[in-house]
Order: sequence, then C-alpha cells, then structure tokens
Amino acid sequence: MKGPAAFFLPKILKTLKFLAGKASLEALARKPSYGNWASYFHWAEAIEIGEIMQILTTRHLREEEKAAYDAPFPENRYHVATRVMPQIVATQLLEARHAWDELRKSTTPVLTLFSDKDPFLAGQEIDKQLQSLPGAQGQPHQTIEHASHFLQEDEGDELVTRVLAWSLPNQLTKQSEPSV
Repeated sequence: MKGPAAFFLPKILKTLKFLAGKASLEALARKPSYGNWASYFHWAEAIEIGEIMQILTTRHLREEEKAAYDAPFPENRYHVATRVMPQIVATQLLEARHAWDELRKSTTPVLTLFSDKDPFLAGQEIDKQLQSLPGAQGQPHQTIEHASHFLQEDEGDELVTRVLAWSLPNQLTKQSEPSV
C-alpha cells in the first residue's frame, strides 16, 4: 500500500475500533465488521473462539466443535495472540506491502478459493488481487457458495475436492519434468 492509503488506512481502522465502543459478542454477530471484531477482541473479558467460529460460518457447529475451538485457550492469558491480531491488521501495512511485492515476483502456481458470504472479504476484490499474481494466471479460481469467512468449516469437502483436483495434475506435471 502506497501514498495516502498507507497513511490513512491505519487511522481509519483504529477509528472503526474506537467507534465500535466496547463491542460485545452479540454486536459482532449482528454486524461482523472490522470495528466490532477489533473492539471485541480488545475488550472482552473472555474471548469465545467457538462462538466467533459460529458467527463466521454458515453451518451450525455442534457444541463439541465449538468447545474444540475454545480448548487451546483455557484461561484469558492464552489469548494474547487473538487480542493482538486486529492491531496487526491495522499497523503492519508496510510488511504486507513487502509481502505483496514478493508474491508479484513469484511464478509458483496459486489457486484462490473464496466464499460468497464472507462478511470481511466477499465483494472486496481481494480475490481479484490474488488472481492477478503471475502464478495465478490461468488457474481455475472459484467462489464457493453458501460459505462464510471460515470456508474450511462451511464447505470443507468442496474445498478439499477443488484443491486436490487442482494440485494433483500440478504434482504429476512436476514429477514428469526432467530435473536440471
């Protein structure tokens, strides 16, 4: 990110978090947005990862599944990374730009699979940005329907099928090429 956006975007994201106030899990469920996400992760006494997963999926998660997402966080002190993650999105834009610069140099094959109901990414043209990478040219990119932010939870079988259909021919081609 360059120019005015590099200056303004971190301030905009911080403002969105501020405007969300002390967003609750219910506020995030009503309106999954950066502001509510960042605010909830900042202010919540106990972050409920299983409930976050439920909010950001289209299928109903069983209580055992939600408990499995909560398991790595038996106490609040284990949430350091989850609390910092929204800040990283807002503050590490230079690092992200450098990563994009490196990706633009690579010809390694890239496949993108996005979901149609992702409240953060759907309709934001991020899929098009990734599909513009040299290694993404000519690949069978897809938008998977009836899936939200956590595509692997909503349409895991579909995701696996598409990745295998794409990667197996690439692996076979790679193996048959003479080594230099």
